[in-house]
Amino acid sequence: MLTNFINFIKATTKFYRGFIQRLASHFGVFELEPVVEQFKLTSEICHYGQYMAGELTRAIIPVSEPDEPITPSPELKRLIIRSCHRCLVILGDLSRYREVGNSTEKNWAPATGYYDLAKKLVPESGSPHNQLAVISMSDGSSLSATYHLYRAVSVKEPFPEAGNNLGLGFQKILKAYRSGKLGANLVRKEEQQISELLSLFTRLHASYFNEKEYVFINCSG
Repeated sequence: MLTNFINFIKATTKFYRGFIQRLASHFGVFELEPVVEQFKLTSEICHYGQYMAGELTRAIIPVSEPDEPITPSPELKRLIIRSCHRCLVILGDLSRYREVGNSTEKNWAPATGYYDLAKKLVPESGSPHNQLAVISMSDGSSLSATYHLYRAVSVKEPFPEAGNNLGLGFQKILKAYRSGKLGANLVRKEEQQISELLSLFTRLHASYFNEKEYVFINCSG
């Protein structure tokens, strides 16, 4: 069953990367160049492998030579960029799904790579930030999740569920604080050295967001 799921993820990833490749080869859109460079797209489709030394290993599948680039109209260019942006978010989701069932240490690098490309391509969209927050919450980083959800709700095109997700995250923070567990399990390893500060910071924001309780921070040594 798991093998079928992984094969489905690989096949679907291959499809969306191939679709982006066709968009990049068929239309002359300057904004897609960072995606082309990151994917190393030429007349070949590079589909999902594993990160090795920070780069994706690639299985090369020859395709037809790139079309002669067509300069699109402004409206078509907007639709092309949006389509590519949506594909990048989906690719990030697929990579994230693959890691969810991984019982060993999770490798979020492919997923975050896709989401980062998506937010650079369409900075006004909150969708990639919401998905990055999902990864942060899976890692137990309340600080990172809070940051991305703030970004997801404050951009020109907020992610519809980001506000609710932010509220739910803050409820968990306050619940953990009341049970005396805030800072014990809700931070990444690299955050442990400043876990107390992060706990106070996220609890402060949670309290302001909920407008139900006030936090007194004792700053004395």
